[in-house]
Amino acid sequence: MAAAASIVSQVAEGLQYAHDQGIVHRDVKPGNVLVSPEGDAKLSDLGLAGPLAGEPETDPRYGKIVGTADYLSPDHVRDPWNPTPAWDIYSLGCTLYYAVTGKVPFPGGTTADKARAHCELRPLDPRRLNPNLNSEFVEVMADMMAKDPAQRIASAQEVIVRLAPLLSAQADMHPS
Repeated sequence: MAAAASIVSQVAEGLQYAHDQGIVHRDVKPGNVLVSPEGDAKLSDLGLAGPLAGEPETDPRYGKIVGTADYLSPDHVRDPWNPTPAWDIYSLGCTLYYAVTGKVPFPGGTTADKARAHCELRPLDPRRLNPNLNSEFVEVMADMMAKDPAQRIASAQEVIVRLAPLLSAQADMHPS
């Protein structure tokens, strides 16, 4: 949990910077998170990144669902014309789910099946796949993956704040 929280917190720092610059990543997933042997994490592949605002007709991604089906937010699926940082928060939550369970939230099926599942279904409780997860950790993950963006953690900075106690609790258990 602590290692996953540390990595996701670092990725959230990068996302917050991108969001502050008016950029939505649109493809947050484990394959785009690079981690050094020392545990330093970087978010890569800005190939699908796009502006939060601007001229829609000049954005080749405008109105298209882009990204990886296993990590698409319901709001990205339903409203691909309105990119928001909330898309990235949801995808980061799915990434965290994968990091601690070894499974995507909605395995199997076609791309359309996965998109539908992100919109309509709840993922399997991650504690069924990893019983070592505590309820506070699972609650943060669930709040990152809320179907309704108004119920989702509002910013990457808030993700960092919500994960911080999990990092400090781990440091208290294993002082250097």
